[in-house]
Amino acid sequence: MSRRIFLTGATGFVGRQVLRSLLDNDVSVVCAVREGSQDKLPASSKVERCVLTSDLFAENESWWKRELEGIDIVVHVAWYAEPGKYQSSQKNLDCLIGTLNMARAAAHSSVKRFVVFYVCCLCDYVVLFIVCCLFVYGYCLIVLYCLLFVVYCLFVCFVACLS
Repeated sequence: MSRRIFLTGATGFVGRQVLRSLLDNDVSVVCAVREGSQDKLPASSKVERCVLTSDLFAENESWWKRELEGIDIVVHVAWYAEPGKYQSSQKNLDCLIGTLNMARAAAHSSVKRFVVFYVCCLCDYVVLFIVCCLFVYGYCLIVLYCLLFVVYCLFVCFVACLS
């Protein structure tokens, strides 16, 4: 029996590559995409369905519980990324809160793995975190670590700008 994977960000830069890789395996994929972008998904019998939302990060925990029913693995790739704006945008906080709602729902569902891709472009460095958590505790620690890392990078950039 193939695993059911819930993928966020499937039409984005990183998410398209993740989807392509998933489609090469014996899995069934449910893609959460922004309304109007579902046509960007490849035609494949392995894409079980598309979950449409106007704002993935505005969805509450009960919405997530409903959408994650019967899902084995969540692969979370989506995040706000508007060139020139995303590094200082308050929308990052919305993404964080929305991701926590998703993680809470996953913890109370059939989800066995919660994989998070986090790409950070600060100070001309690109950092990619790929985290697979089995438990909410581990996910919370990773979120805390990522936040501390971002604060550190912002501090380093600020100091570099002063000199």
